[in-house]
Amino acid sequence: MITENQIHSLAKRWEIDQITVMREYLQILFLFYLYAQRKSDKIFFKGGTAIRFLFGSFRFSEDLDFTGTLESDEIIGLFNNACSDLNREIPAVEMENFKKKRNSIVSRIRYTPKPDTYPLGIHLEISIRERPITKAASHIETLLPVSPYPVVTHLESEEIMAEKIRALLKRAKGRDLFDLWYLLTKEVKLNWDMVKKKMEFYNDAATLTDLVSAVKAFNQKKLFDDLAKFLPRAQRKTIPGLKENILEKLGRFAVT
Repeated sequence: MITENQIHSLAKRWEIDQITVMREYLQILFLFYLYAQRKSDKIFFKGGTAIRFLFGSFRFSEDLDFTGTLESDEIIGLFNNACSDLNREIPAVEMENFKKKRNSIVSRIRYTPKPDTYPLGIHLEISIRERPITKAASHIETLLPVSPYPVVTHLESEEIMAEKIRALLKRAKGRDLFDLWYLLTKEVKLNWDMVKKKMEFYNDAATLTDLVSAVKAFNQKKLFDDLAKFLPRAQRKTIPGLKENILEKLGRFAVT
């Protein structure tokens, strides 16, 4: 179990609040227990938290996102088992009941260290209709006191980028803009054929021009309000120039 001193030290080092440090600790521990189970290789880690844990992004997150290729009940069983294992290590952790939607199942991990405190939450969402295009397995390296490191099955970076572009076109959150920018800075290939496949799942289509328009149209205040709390203090001053930086990089990357 992480100590208060360790939380304080990492919060200072990462220039973020202590609640965010504790949330990340719980996220990584949960992933450890999830991927220790048989059939967990059918659960594909993805999204902004995957970008942070696997590709070094400095944006923190309150979510864990996945694509699952098992039946819904099997997926729910794996997640409940992981939470039960986590609860034995940290008794104040519990899982809310899963809700089944058309294309996903969702839940929430709650951590309530004291009865009179507001619970720390981790939103869980598992896509269940869409099939992954890519597959990889990697360690999650961390400064947090988690050993051994989790080994997670995940989408490759190109596919994560394609899903981020789809998210940006469909729901428009500031964190998606940041994640796209970060992947572009890492020279992840912008594979438009993959973007097309992701859009086709929702019977939709998009062009690079549509993406550029979405970036330009994104409200600057909304961008700051959504993103600032997830960034280290020193990085928040870069938010005003984020859209311009993305547009510059989109102009240089070849679309394939």
